[in-house]
Amino acid sequence: MNSKSQPDSTADQAPIDFARRFLEIRGAILEKTAGGFQAVLPDELAKRLAVADLVRIQSDPAAGAHSDSRKAADESVFAVHYGAPVLDRMLAAATNEVPVLTWQLHFDYIKTQGFNKRIKEQFRFPNAVGGVASRAVVRTAYLLIVCHYTLQSDEQKEGLVQLVFNLETGACVPDMADLMDGLNRSLDTGKTDGAHKTADIRELLRRAGKMLKSRINAESVDFQKSMQRRFRRDVNSLTEYYNSLKKEMENSLKRPGLSDQLIQDRREKIRLIPEELARKKDDLLKKYSIHIKVQPCTMMHIKTDAVKLLFKASVGKKERTLPMLYNPVTKAMDPQVCQGCGNSTYQCVFCGEMHLLCPECRRECPVCR
Repeated sequence: MNSKSQPDSTADQAPIDFARRFLEIRGAILEKTAGGFQAVLPDELAKRLAVADLVRIQSDPAAGAHSDSRKAADESVFAVHYGAPVLDRMLAAATNEVPVLTWQLHFDYIKTQGFNKRIKEQFRFPNAVGGVASRAVVRTAYLLIVCHYTLQSDEQKEGLVQLVFNLETGACVPDMADLMDGLNRSLDTGKTDGAHKTADIRELLRRAGKMLKSRINAESVDFQKSMQRRFRRDVNSLTEYYNSLKKEMENSLKRPGLSDQLIQDRREKIRLIPEELARKKDDLLKKYSIHIKVQPCTMMHIKTDAVKLLFKASVGKKERTLPMLYNPVTKAMDPQVCQGCGNSTYQCVFCGEMHLLCPECRRECPVCR
């Protein structure tokens, strides 16, 4: 059976957020309304989505919106939710090409003091000590990538996750995507400096694999639990059936008048029952295993002021200066990047040659090796 499981309440906002950014990036003019927004679409985009050039997007079908314009009484009003045809058409368009819209963020105030305390709160340096040597306000850039994921098992679940990377350091910044709405920003029509290159995007996503998996797992807990329950249920039923079959066949051997050949055949069948049960369990495991497919579909190139710090770390007589960034969006320090595996980390360990490593790479430095 294949069906799309319903998203939980925490994920209900993701489709309409994606629709808003999808249309915004492709040149639509948006105006916020109760429960959604109204959009004026360029002619080419309207034709591609098979909608009118003036549409109203809402997240709740009960609010007067329709799932599909071809069936709607009012073809300018749409409900955008998982499974809605208009959202599927947006996703199809998004996965064929990954456009980039560049935004410039504006801040009236950026923190300039207290960074030693902030670093001490966020970072752990088990084998080093250090402090801020200098600081300066700089310009930096981030890339927000919206990914569409599909979980395929006996049923199917789909959703959207967002990740943000600093393009200077490559660090994946937790929670920054969730804090972007409501910021003072303006559209930047300048060049994106190649931030949308497919190879670069795939490398960023590869390095953020653990965080991406963690985000998807967090949003699909109910789906995973459902597949696990069904797997255990079917395994228990299967085990009970084969145990009963084995007992019945063993009892049948006690009947008088059985030929030696029949007894031998039944004993051979009894001997093969565990092997057959193991094969059936393996089939169930394959049936309920969850396969994940992730596809980047929308990106935002974000330019902003930030504070760059030079943090001097010491291990014995050896020293190393680390560049760090204070992010005015998250109001926190961006993580460091492990020189061994490329993962973002707040747990920083130095090898004998002062390479910065995450806890998983600390046993044997991949750079030195």
